This record gives sequence, C-alpha cells and structure tokens, in this order.
Amino acid sequence: MSTIKFQASTGPMSRHGRAVSLTISSVYAVFGFLWVLLAEWILDRFVDDPETLTRFNSYKDWLFVTLTTIVVYFLVRLQTQTLERVSRESETRLRQVIDLVPHMIFAKDEHGRFILANRAVAEAYSAESPDTLTGKRQEDLHIEHGEVERMQADDDQVIQSGRPLSRPEQPFTDVRNNRRYLETNRIPFRISGSEEPAVLGVSVDVTRRRAVEQRLRQREELLALIIENAPTPIASADASGRLNSANRAWCEMLGYAEHELKYMNFREFTADDDVEASVDLLRKAMRGELDTY
Repeated sequence: MSTIKFQASTGPMSRHGRAVSLTISSVYAVFGFLWVLLAEWILDRFVDDPETLTRFNSYKDWLFVTLTTIVVYFLVRLQTQTLERVSRESETRLRQVIDLVPHMIFAKDEHGRFILANRAVAEAYSAESPDTLTGKRQEDLHIEHGEVERMQADDDQVIQSGRPLSRPEQPFTDVRNNRRYLETNRIPFRISGSEEPAVLGVSVDVTRRRAVEQRLRQREELLALIIENAPTPIASADASGRLNSANRAWCEMLGYAEHELKYMNFREFTADDDVEASVDLLRKAMRGELDTY
C-alpha cells in the first residue's frame, strides 16, 4: 500500500545536493592530484630498488582506490543524512499545516484505503492520531452503512472518471452518533512514485450554516403566513411602482385575484388625482424617508 509523502519545495534541497556533489568532486580531485604528486615523489626519494618500486607502485594504486572509496562513502553518507533530515523537517511542517486546517482533509487509494488523513478526520473517528487511520477503509471506521456506500461510490467515480466531484450538504455521522452535514470536494491524482490512481478530498462542516439557513427559511415562511393573513392590506412594489406581491386583504380591497395583481403597476388601480401624490410617497419610502405610507 502506498502512502503520501509530504514534500516541500525542492529548491533548498537541490541547492544543497549540488553543493555536496561539488564538494565531493573537489575533494576527489584535490586528493587525487596530491596523491599523484606526493606518491611519486616519495617513492622516487626513498625507494631505489626497481623491483621494490614496482611493488610499491601496485600498492599505491590499490591504496588510492581504498582511501578515495572511504572518503566518498562518508561524504555521500553525510549528504544522505542531511537530505533525510531536511525531508523530515519539511514533512513535519506540512503535517502541522494540514492538521491546523479545521476541515477534513483525506486521500484514499483505488482500494478505498486511507493514505492520508488530517487531525479533523481523526477527531471525527476518535482516532489517537491521523497516522492510525492509514491503511484503514471507510467501513472500518464509519457507523452508518448507507453513508459508507455513498462515500465509496463518490471516491470510485472520481478515480474512474478522472474528474473532480463536488457534493453539497451530505449527511455524515461520526462515532459519537452526531449527525453533521458536509460539503465535500474531491479531485483525482496519482500517488507520487507509484502512479497509482487516488482521490484527494476536502470536507467542510456546514452543519451550523445549514441550521441557520433552515431557521431563516422558517422565519420567512412564518412572516409570509402572517402577511398573507393580516387584516391590513399589505403589498410590495419595485421602484417603478410594479407590484411584486400582495396579501389577501389587498386583493379583496381591490377586487383582484393575486395572480392578476402581480406585476400590475399601482397607477392602474389608483385614481388619477392620487397618482402624483402616491408616486411622491413611494419615492420617499424607497429613499428611507418613510417607514410606511
């Protein structure tokens, strides 16, 4: 199973890699240059016997290979350790960032297994940490079977189609049996290093917003009911005087049905002598100079 590895910008790491490579090359060149000069000079100065000189020349070559191998090994090891440290620090920083996001961030492979989850997802399932979710499937964690099937179907659709998918206000029941509503956006991607298809998702909890919108709708419906049944004629009009709505009392007063009054201009049922005064009052009301007229 693949997991997502966080990677920061490769700029600093690439620069560091080039610097270390240059250091290794420079050390190798300087060491080789000095070895050639000093080894030949030492042998010529202290060894007179041709047979001994030949034997030492052979030893010299093998010793050069051994020493340079040791030097290169330690330099490469130092570079590897440095890059691993930078990578770990980068992964830690990015993990902190996604864990600070209050929305649920997750990624799953084509088999439905979590390969990434942030702290918000872990809290929804009462997991000790986001890492404990890696490798688990939705059905291993979720208590509502119907919701699991819907989420898996959405994941599969994104992976198979290769297209993003947005789902507004879908129910989500956490392990505490709290019913939430999530707005989830999914996008397809391929796991780096394996090219396996996967899905990345972000779920925003819209439970409170949905509750507020429901309360507003209920209040609007209640207000509309009160206006409709009020004994006082009530109507609304736009700036041109065209009616937008009229309650039952208004319709009865004028002798029109509501559908007949709608979109009529008040000039059509106002006495000619009162039109100018009514227009003036309407304009003042539109400017906020009058509460009613």
